[in-house]
Amino acid sequence: MMIGYSDDPSLEGSGGNNNISSRVSAVVNFYGPTDLTTDFAKNQELVREFIGGKTFDEAPDAYKLASPLFHLTRDDPPTLIFHGTIDSTVPVAQADKLADKLKELRINYVYERYDGWPHTMDLAEAVNRRCVYQMEQFLEEHIPKNND
Repeated sequence: MMIGYSDDPSLEGSGGNNNISSRVSAVVNFYGPTDLTTDFAKNQELVREFIGGKTFDEAPDAYKLASPLFHLTRDDPPTLIFHGTIDSTVPVAQADKLADKLKELRINYVYERYDGWPHTMDLAEAVNRRCVYQMEQFLEEHIPKNND
């Protein structure tokens, strides 16, 4: 999601494609974390490792910088969110906060909140088919066609 929401030049890569914009046209979020400053996120070992081994108390700015929620601006791309309500890996509150912020900024979004489903809910065949269908429809609507 950081790629979709960050226009911060310091986060821009230098992979040799300087003449090509890295701005994306749409974001699809499958149960991803959005705010690493929450009590749940900042106490996770994986998050600490991602931040370079620093605790939240040692590097609060790094946790905020790594949180897509704090990079959202009015001109960000449309977003499709998939999240299960009983996800214990990334709480659904993370997706709720993202949806609230997208709504506040009036960014086009679709929130597919799957009642009673855990993290990796899309591994179930029926849910996967539905997610893939919705994702295809969303991306066809929001990604410009190449008219070559």
